[in-house]
Parts: sequence; C-alpha cells; structure tokens
Amino acid sequence: MLDQRTPLPRRESAPVAADLSAVLGKVAGFLEMFPGLSAPSLTVHTDSFVLQFAFLPSDVLFPSVARVARALGTEPLLKQMSDGHWHFTARGHRYGLDVTVFASVSLATDEDRVGEAVA
Repeated sequence: MLDQRTPLPRRESAPVAADLSAVLGKVAGFLEMFPGLSAPSLTVHTDSFVLQFAFLPSDVLFPSVARVARALGTEPLLKQMSDGHWHFTARGHRYGLDVTVFASVSLATDEDRVGEAVA
C-alpha cells in the first residue's frame, strides 16, 4: 500500500510569477494597515496567505492576532490542533485572498512558559 502512487490533480494552468507578484502586492497592502505590528512569519500562495506570530511574549503575541482578526471582520478563537498544541487563530478574506493568522500558545516567550518548556 505504501508503494502505491496516487496521481496529483492537475491545474488548468500553472501559476506564473506575475500571479505571485500580484499576490505579494496585495499582502504588502494588507500589512501596511498595521503600523507597528510585530513582524510575523509569512507563507504566501497564489490564492491565500498565512501570518504566524511566534517567539514573542503573550502580551504581544495574542493582541497581534486579535488586531489582524478585527481587520478581517472576525473574532480569534482558541483551538486545539491535532498535535495537541493550542493556537489562537482567525481566518478571513481580504483583497480576494484567504487569510489565516495564528499564534501557537506554546511559542509564547513568557518567562514562566519558557521555564515550563525547559523543565
């Protein structure tokens, strides 16, 4: 069973660099709405993007997610992921793109949380 190959679905047309350039322009415009926002990790696709906030104190991490969620017109949720970790997350739609923003609770850098992870 592990040796079986499953054909991947084919797209009608392959994305081109111009598509990605257009998406990057939309992402830049979106991020400009948040002066002073802590720098997130960013994953960009031709139809969506993901912002991840990590390795910051919780008093910066979670308000950053909430601030972006408000701009998306949604409320952030605390969700348990399949790996057992908790994420503060929100999803929405902006500039024709699906947007996901999240922060892993386990990646907050509060001294007590870091002490728990090391112990």
